[in-house]
Amino acid sequence: MNNNEFDHSETADTLLLGHELWSVRPTLHNGPGWRIPLWVQGCSLRCTTVCLNPHFLSNEGGFRCRIDEIVAHISALVSEASEDVEGMTVLGGEPTDQAAAVAALFRAIKGLGLSTMLYSGATFEQLRSRRSAAIDELLANSDLLVDGPFLPHEFDKSLVWRGSRNQRILCLNGRYSDDDIARSIARQGRSYSMVLLPDGRISVSGLQTRKGAQALERTLGRP
Repeated sequence: MNNNEFDHSETADTLLLGHELWSVRPTLHNGPGWRIPLWVQGCSLRCTTVCLNPHFLSNEGGFRCRIDEIVAHISALVSEASEDVEGMTVLGGEPTDQAAAVAALFRAIKGLGLSTMLYSGATFEQLRSRRSAAIDELLANSDLLVDGPFLPHEFDKSLVWRGSRNQRILCLNGRYSDDDIARSIARQGRSYSMVLLPDGRISVSGLQTRKGAQALERTLGRP
């Protein structure tokens, strides 16, 4: 459902996505192993002037999906996938703007045996300092956190799953260790994928800079 006036700040049973739910596909570029990525719509941080996904910044637009609907779709994707899906990654936009809903989603996803990975333009310390019960619950249900804004002067093309050196990959519980992450990075490397969707659009995942995305758009002749 397209929605232009949805206040999602305290809604735990509905998530505002930046894309249709049916367009989701497993990828190998948003964390360890094959993962289901979701991009939320809306961002209050505006942490960088060169956001990779500027079309997800506005609180207007997007697609309103019930948490149970998302979980059912993900469960079906996992059962039908030819790959062994390891987890889900939520990006944005700014996922912590919808902390209660993402926390509810992560609880259900972990119930399916999948791991959870969260991206935020805020640092872990900044998130903790907000003293928000919803954010604390979200962090408690996140196995991994990639934190901090993309800073152009800290860009490092050798990094995987993040674009600038200030951004960290934090293991928040015992699901992953730093060694696990290092092995996954060595095995998967830095790359991106393109998927041709049934409606003719192309979905790209894994790019780490807006400049790279724009170059690909020019090559393909479409956004």
